[in-house]
Amino acid sequence: MPRKGQIIKPKVKIICLYCGKEFCRFPSQAVGARYCSFSCRSKAHMATVDQRGEKNPSWKGGKRNLVCKNCGKEFFRRDCRSKNQFCSTSCGYAYNTKERFNRICQECGKEFSISAYEQSRDHGLFCSKSCAVTVNGRKGLGRKKSLEHRTKIGLGHTGEKNYRWKGGVKMQGGYTFNRVEKGKYKQEHRQVAEKAMGRPLTENEHVHHINGNKTDNRNCNLLICSRGYHAWLHRKMGLLFQSEHFLDSGSGTSQTIESTLV
Repeated sequence: MPRKGQIIKPKVKIICLYCGKEFCRFPSQAVGARYCSFSCRSKAHMATVDQRGEKNPSWKGGKRNLVCKNCGKEFFRRDCRSKNQFCSTSCGYAYNTKERFNRICQECGKEFSISAYEQSRDHGLFCSKSCAVTVNGRKGLGRKKSLEHRTKIGLGHTGEKNYRWKGGVKMQGGYTFNRVEKGKYKQEHRQVAEKAMGRPLTENEHVHHINGNKTDNRNCNLLICSRGYHAWLHRKMGLLFQSEHFLDSGSGTSQTIESTLV
């Protein structure tokens, strides 16, 4: 529905270049409109550039006449499927099950027969499943391992024996973590502090890096303090950094920060 004050221009009559039918379009749509429908446009394009059948550059000869290997019936397949030997899946199944080959079981020496499908894929080494399980169990294949055996195999690929072993050290949050046991890591600076103290640290005891380098875990660079003192220490260091780098010495703000530090 037109909007208020909108001027609707009359449609323009155009003749289709393919079928000759007369159709109408708005002036804004009339530019480049040569066909009345998409089908006429496609037909006109195919008439000028016909690439069907043998004229197509990817033409491979079309369908081929083949003879079924089972029933002898003649059937047609495209060139991409010219390797088909049977006219249907039922003929293929009947042919593969009809022809049998004799073999001798590698375990018990019994003679048995296999189909052509199994013969083509070198299957059928044993006459039954029990013979196959017996041989595979003797070789260590298909045998259910005990929990002790599986645990032993798993431990053989952990720690230094694993191909992804990186020395038992990892970095997280800027701190160095050392491997304590399987799946557990501990911060290196706390290990150094506990070794110097001769006892494990409590939850309220924190380790502070004096020079601010989290990877420098020397004894002279570590300070053991409480949780509250550690937080106050970081706040004081932050205020000192602001007063030295970002604040004007002539303003009253720096004096306020200096009084706060005292």
